Amino acid sequence: MPLDTVSLKKTIFQILLTSENRTTDLLEIITKDSLLPIIHRQEQTGVCLMRHSKLVLARSGLCASQNVVRIRCDAVPPALFAKLIEKRDGIGHLLRSFDFDNTRQILRFGFIKASAALDLLQRPYELGFNDGEEIPYKEYEITFKHFDNPGIRVLEYFNPHILNEVSGG
Repeated sequence: MPLDTVSLKKTIFQILLTSENRTTDLLEIITKDSLLPIIHRQEQTGVCLMRHSKLVLARSGLCASQNVVRIRCDAVPPALFAKLIEKRDGIGHLLRSFDFDNTRQILRFGFIKASAALDLLQRPYELGFNDGEEIPYKEYEITFKHFDNPGIRVLEYFNPHILNEVSGG
């Protein structure tokens, strides 16, 4: 029986979108590659830090995901916030290295047209992978132990072509 690659891709994305594990780790497992963060813009307004970034595959340079993140400096461990200010590391890599106890709550996920992409302030958000294909996305919050409120809110759009890198398609 031939492998139904469309169903397989849909299943892999479903796992990625519904998992409460670190997305960076899952993307690295799926693509069999390491991810490099590129921070496009980061600005602090009051107690929040807004970050616009993308994760690219180390070998091919393909953009795996684009992310809009809001970080509340009063709801994340100070050591993590200090590292985030430096703008060198991706959040997933920092969470893995610090190993802070946290919980994640997925707020929404699904597939949308790139033209319907929004940022966390509900403004239009331009994606670098827009060829008419539906874009998988998820939005979730991370709450750290000993904090009452979520410290990080992530809206992540995934390049639907990352699975082509793996399958050679």
